Amino acid sequence: MLLSLNYHFTPGKRADFFLGTSIGYAFLGDATFNTLGTTFKENFEDHLTYGLGLGVDVPFGAEHNYAFTAGVRQLFLRTEAKGASDFSVDVDPFIATAGFAFRFR
Repeated sequence: MLLSLNYHFTPGKRADFFLGTSIGYAFLGDATFNTLGTTFKENFEDHLTYGLGLGVDVPFGAEHNYAFTAGVRQLFLRTEAKGASDFSVDVDPFIATAGFAFRFR
């Protein structure tokens, strides 16, 4: 689950560039590792995550209600495993997105 707040630098232009921040909650599951015939099961704790993103919206259509949108986002998350061995791990996914948007007026 992720909530983002974006600032649009060029609203109303042919290409609308934006920069934003994100905050969310990561629901993490369990992991099972098999090493040299020994199986370890680790439970990863769910955590709050935050991130930064940038992208562009390119509106089209008669009234510019539709847009092509693309962006990149970097999230930052540090979680801990509970199980056979207690350790912490940094999970910092880099996410690229592309799609279509519709503006409700």
